Amino acid sequence: MSYQEDFVLRLARRIGEVLARALGVAKQGSYDESHQVLEQGVASELGMPFHMLLRLDAASAVRLLGRDKAAQLVEALRTRALLFELGGRHNDSQISRDHADTLERALS
Repeated sequence: MSYQEDFVLRLARRIGEVLARALGVAKQGSYDESHQVLEQGVASELGMPFHMLLRLDAASAVRLLGRDKAAQLVEALRTRALLFELGGRHNDSQISRDHADTLERALS
């Protein structure tokens, strides 16, 4: 396995752990806390505050983060949408899904 492949796998595993923790917190009914877990964990792994990641347009996110990290951001946005949905915030959920879809198209 190359260094690049190892890096991508480790990043995906760490992001996956963050997303699983956030979902676990949400299942306990702590929706606000679940968002904090997700946002802080993703920011730590991607090296940029989450609110700044949300402000990037898709092309800029791919350029700045690189394809591998941008792909992980897509997964984080999809999980964020699910957290919003669990908390009854359907409009915010749709916005997050749309953001994920736009970023995913930029990766294609």
